[in-house]
Amino acid sequence: YAVVAFVAVQQTSIDLLKNYAGEHGIEPTPGVLLCVGGMAGIAAQSVVYPLDVLRRRMQLGPEAAGAIVSDRTWLALRTVVQKEG
Repeated sequence: YAVVAFVAVQQTSIDLLKNYAGEHGIEPTPGVLLCVGGMAGIAAQSVVYPLDVLRRRMQLGPEAAGAIVSDRTWLALRTVVQKEG
């Protein structure tokens, strides 16, 4: 399910960055599109990866090291941020 979120963030970022470049007169050359795709991938990974880690820790259960014991996502996210930054 993380793939759906990743692709959604990535494609939205690509569209926004391409529109931004077009508004500022930047031609969509292969190099520009490569940079746009790279920045979109970084944005998507930055958003999705922490949530994927949180999901996996919640799935592990209380007996695993680093596991999160919570039935609420936001409470679990707050716990991870407090413990690990």
